Amino acid sequence: MKITKFFMIGALFLTPAIAFAGEVKQWTLKECIDYAIKNNIKIQTGILSVASTKEDVKEASASLFPSLSFSTTHQAGYQPFLSGDKSQTDKGSYAGDYGLNATWTAQVQDRSAIGCQVQTLIIYT
Repeated sequence: MKITKFFMIGALFLTPAIAFAGEVKQWTLKECIDYAIKNNIKIQTGILSVASTKEDVKEASASLFPSLSFSTTHQAGYQPFLSGDKSQTDKGSYAGDYGLNATWTAQVQDRSAIGCQVQTLIIYT
């Protein structure tokens, strides 16, 4: 009885191993090389390094163009006032600020920077 139990438990554990053993796949040389290239950390690091360098070139090219910023602020107000003779006077006010800022920096051959900055601020009250 004990031996039968032992064989049944052993057969229960060995059955999945035997089932999976039949599914072994033979790899071709090309599949092995493709797998190695796909999962090689040094190759993946090199690919990311090339992508990072391309982004650095784009950033450097973009710095050749001027930067331009515009800002505006508006404020409107209304307040009724009582004058000395107890009559009501309406007062309204408006204020607007407009700003334009342009900056351009060029690199010359000796790596010194030539910069130009233009700033305009217009205030309406």
